[in-house]
Amino acid sequence: MLATLITIVLLVSLAVSSAAQTSAALQGYVYDVSGAVVPGATVSVRSEDSGFDRSVAADAEGRYNLIGIPAGSYLVITEAPGFRSETIEELIVDVGRTIVRDFRLDIGNSR
Repeated sequence: MLATLITIVLLVSLAVSSAAQTSAALQGYVYDVSGAVVPGATVSVRSEDSGFDRSVAADAEGRYNLIGIPAGSYLVITEAPGFRSETIEELIVDVGRTIVRDFRLDIGNSR
């Protein structure tokens, strides 16, 4: 009886764990070329395949955190007024993964 109960608990735990991991996250910091943080910089992820499009602004410490990103291939654009944007043409996102990516923006007009 105890062995059956333990088996059921383990199976339910595995099912909940698998169900909970349906997306990924992208997080990091946005800096300028001198290493100073860029608060308010916008980090956007877009997928033409799925239509997913989400943006977030970096906080006062330059940190951003995009959560709930479905698995797939994404265009990532980071931009801020007075800086050139930085683009990742193809970022592959896998389920359950947290991608840590910092950005360094050059001073100047957006590209």
